[in-house]
Amino acid sequence: MAACCGNAWWLPVLGVLPDYGDTGGDLAILRWGQTAAITRLGRNGSLVSTKALSFLPVGQSPKRTADGSFVTLALLDVPNRIYAPVTIAPDGGAQIHAQLSPVPHSEVSMAALSGADGTTYFATYSRKNPRRNSVVRVNADGAPAWRKTFTDNTPRAFAADAQRVCMSTQHYERLDVVRRVECRRADTGDLQWTALLKPSSATIAQPASIRLLTDGSLVVVYEAEAASGTVVHREIYSSAGTLSHSFSNEGQLGRVVINAAGDTAFTAGKSGVVTLVRVDRNNQRRYAVQLTEPTWLTELAMDDAGGVVMTQLRPGIASDTTVTYRDANGGLRWSVTLPTVSDAAQLHVDRGSVYILALCPPHPIATDNCAEKDSFFRIGLVDGVVRWRVDAARLEHGNSHILGSPDGRRVLLVQSDGATVRMRRHDSATGAPFSETRRACAGYCGILQATISAGGIGRFVRTLWSTSELGRVAIVTEDDVMDEAARIRVDQSGLSGAWWSPYASGEGLVLDWLPDSRTLFMPWFTYSRDGGNDPAQLRWYTLQAGDVAANATQVQLSITASTGGRFDAAEGVSHTRVGTATLRFTGCDRGTLDYVFDAAHNGGAKGSITLSRLTPATTDCILADGTVQPVNTPLPSKGFDARMSGSWFSPETPGQGLQLAVQPDGILFAPWFTYDPADAGNDAGRQHWFALSGSLAGASNGVVTVPIAQSIGGAFDRTPTANIYPVGTATLTMLACDRARMDYRFDSTESTGAFAGKSGSVTLVKAGGCVP
Repeated sequence: MAACCGNAWWLPVLGVLPDYGDTGGDLAILRWGQTAAITRLGRNGSLVSTKALSFLPVGQSPKRTADGSFVTLALLDVPNRIYAPVTIAPDGGAQIHAQLSPVPHSEVSMAALSGADGTTYFATYSRKNPRRNSVVRVNADGAPAWRKTFTDNTPRAFAADAQRVCMSTQHYERLDVVRRVECRRADTGDLQWTALLKPSSATIAQPASIRLLTDGSLVVVYEAEAASGTVVHREIYSSAGTLSHSFSNEGQLGRVVINAAGDTAFTAGKSGVVTLVRVDRNNQRRYAVQLTEPTWLTELAMDDAGGVVMTQLRPGIASDTTVTYRDANGGLRWSVTLPTVSDAAQLHVDRGSVYILALCPPHPIATDNCAEKDSFFRIGLVDGVVRWRVDAARLEHGNSHILGSPDGRRVLLVQSDGATVRMRRHDSATGAPFSETRRACAGYCGILQATISAGGIGRFVRTLWSTSELGRVAIVTEDDVMDEAARIRVDQSGLSGAWWSPYASGEGLVLDWLPDSRTLFMPWFTYSRDGGNDPAQLRWYTLQAGDVAANATQVQLSITASTGGRFDAAEGVSHTRVGTATLRFTGCDRGTLDYVFDAAHNGGAKGSITLSRLTPATTDCILADGTVQPVNTPLPSKGFDARMSGSWFSPETPGQGLQLAVQPDGILFAPWFTYDPADAGNDAGRQHWFALSGSLAGASNGVVTVPIAQSIGGAFDRTPTANIYPVGTATLTMLACDRARMDYRFDSTESTGAFAGKSGSVTLVKAGGCVP
C-alpha cells in the first residue's frame, strides 16, 4: 500500500506502530524504500525523525508486546531468502531471534490459484542451496497431480483454465530483476512456451499481473525501465506464445485489473500525478483520466462491460473512503463517500453490486468515524446508492477476501485475524449476518486465495507461519461454505460435555442438558479481555436457558456473572445478567455460540465462537430431522458411570461447583468454578477457576485422584494459551449417581499463589439428579 503524509510525499508502508515509544502524539510507521526505517510523522504530517533498520520487515502488521516493543518477520538475506522474527524495542534497537530462524528445508508459498473445478496451483521456493522453486498442482480431492521444479525463477502469479496454467516468474541478477511469463499443460505440467519480459530495476519492480482469456491468450501487465523513465507495458500473447499486442504508457505502475474480455485498467504515476488508464482487448486506449486530487488508491475492480470501480483514501491522519465508478469510456457515473477511516479496503463486484470492506486502522489513527470497527458495505453499481452497511469489531490483521454465493443470495467475508480464519456469512439483499465460523491455524496464517465452486464448496489456500514452520502452504476445503444451517436439536443430552475452540485453547464451555426442567446450562471458563499471565485475569460466566422448546435447533441464553464470593465459603456471592448468547449446532461435534455482552460488562464484547467437542459424547445425538447418530456409550466401570457427567454443586457454598465429564476407563475432566480466598482477592469480581483432569484407568470403587491444573495467559475469545501447570491434587469419591465428595490439597509452592497449602473437603450434589 502506498501511504502519503500531510506534506504529500510518498512512503511504501508496512505497518503502523501504535503507542511506539514516547511519541507525544506523533505517528510512528514502519516503512521500506531502498532501506527500511521507522519514520515519525507529526500531527500535521511533517517529518519528525527517521531511524534506519538493518533488516527488511515483511509480511503483516507488526505485533505489539506488553513492554511497548513490536515483533515482525524480517528478511535478513535477500538472495538466500533467510527470514527470522525480530523484536523492535521502543528506542529503535532490534533483536534478531536466531532460535526462531527458518527450518532449512521448509518451503514458502508465494502465489496460489484455485479454479472453479477445485484444482489448485501453488508455487513454493525452498531455502536449500541451490534453491529449488516449484509449481504444484493439487486436484479437487486434495491429491497432488504433479510438481515441476526449477532453479532461480520464482512464480509470483497464476492464471489457469482446463487446458493450461500460466504464470509470471522473476529472479534477481545483481540489481536487476528478470521476469518471464510461461504457460504449461494443465494435465501434465509440461512447458508449452515462455517469453522474456522487458528488464527492470529490482528497486521498483513488482510482479507482473496476468489473466488467461477464453481463447487461450494471455494478458500481461508490468513495468520496466526506459530512457524516459519507468514505463507500464500491457502485452497479449497468443495461445502459442506469440506476442500479438503491445501497449505502453509512461509512469510507475500502481493498481491493475483485467476483466474476462481482456480489457485492462491500471494506474500510472509520474511526477506526482496519478492517471487511470483503460486499454481494450484490441490495444486501443479508451481513456486516460488524471486523478486531480492526491489520494491513496486502495483498490481497483472492473465489471464485464469495462466499467471501473475505485476506492480512494484522501491524504491525512483522519479521512474517509471515496468510491467512484467510471463507465467504459471514462465518464464519471457516480462518487460516494463512506464515513469510515480506512487504511485498506477489499473490493468485490458481483451481480450489479459493489461490496467493500473498509478496515479500521489501529490506534492512534482511528477516529470516532472508525471507533475500532471494520465496516462492510454493499453499493448499487448502477446508481451508487449504499444499500447497507454492517459493522464488526476490528480484526488485528486485515487479510481478507469477499466472495459471492453461486446463487447470489449470500456473500461471504473471509478474514484472517492471525491465529484464525473467520468466515462471516451475510444476506446479500439486507446485509444481515446469519452465521460465522472460525477455524484454527497452526500459528499465524494468511489467505492467499479463496474461491467457491458452483456446488458451494469453499477452498482456501493458506500460508502457515509458526516458530517451527515459516510459510507452509495448506489447502482447506469447507463443504456448504455458504450454508451453516443448524441441523441438530439443542434439547438433548447428546450434546452434553466439554466444548472448546481449537484457536483459543485454554478456555471453553461445558454443556449440561437437564431434561426435567428443560434447561440448558453451560458454564464458560475464560479470561479477561486483556488477559495475561496473572490469575487475576481469570473469568467465568454461566449461560442458561429454561423451558427450551421441543425440537429447537437454536436457543437464546442469558449470560450471568457470579462475583464477590469466597473460596469454599458461603457468603458474598451476587449474580448479574451481563449479556445474551445464541447457541446452535451444525453437527454433533461442532457448533456456534454468538454472544453479546452489555456495554458495561466485559468491554461490551460481541462475537462468535466456533465450538468443537473436547470430551467424547456419551449419549446418542439426535438430528433435527429425527434421525439418530449413535455413539458407543461406555459401560460403567470401577465405580464411575457416564451418567455422572453434568453439573455438580455444593449446598454449603452456593455459586461454586464443578462440571464433570466422565468417560469410564477413559478420562475425567472437570472445570471447577470458584472464587479467590477470603484474604486474597486479586480482582474486583474475585473469580477463580481450575480444571481437574486425569485418567480413570486407575480408579477403584468410585474413587480417583487427579491433578488440579491452573491455566493462565489467555485472553477472552482471542489469545490461546499453553501456560497450564499443576497446583495440587483432588480425590473424587462417588457416593451415588448424584452425590460425591471432593477432597482437595493445594501444593505449597509460589506458583499456587494464595491457594498454597490449602486443603479441605467439598460435598457435591448433581443438578437434575440421576439420569436414567
